[in-house]
Amino acid sequence: FDLGGIARDLREKIILRTCVITENEYEFNLHKQTISLKMGLTNAQVQDILNKVLNPDIWSVSELSVLRFLDALLINSTVEDEIFREINLYYTESEIIVITMLIGFYKTVSMLVEVSRPDMDRYSL
Repeated sequence: FDLGGIARDLREKIILRTCVITENEYEFNLHKQTISLKMGLTNAQVQDILNKVLNPDIWSVSELSVLRFLDALLINSTVEDEIFREINLYYTESEIIVITMLIGFYKTVSMLVEVSRPDMDRYSL
């Protein structure tokens, strides 16, 4: 997922939102403390991504389309036609595949964290 299929900041936004939706506090904490700001997210975005309803003033329309797509996949396990049409306005088929694989990978990470139950950590920056 790091080979340029999607922008670094978008990748990080997808990871954080997946952590929020899957209730993976451990991985969210790790990313927030170590890499999220380095990947181009703002403090406001890191905070807002925790909200059920995102503030449209701090996200681009293309980012919101991805985050709605992500929410639909993880919450409903289905993507309504409207959401699918919207994401297709901004991303190619191959980018949508990479986005979907990234969401699935971090869903798997959340399951691994759930069964391994690691202690929360304070990471060095």
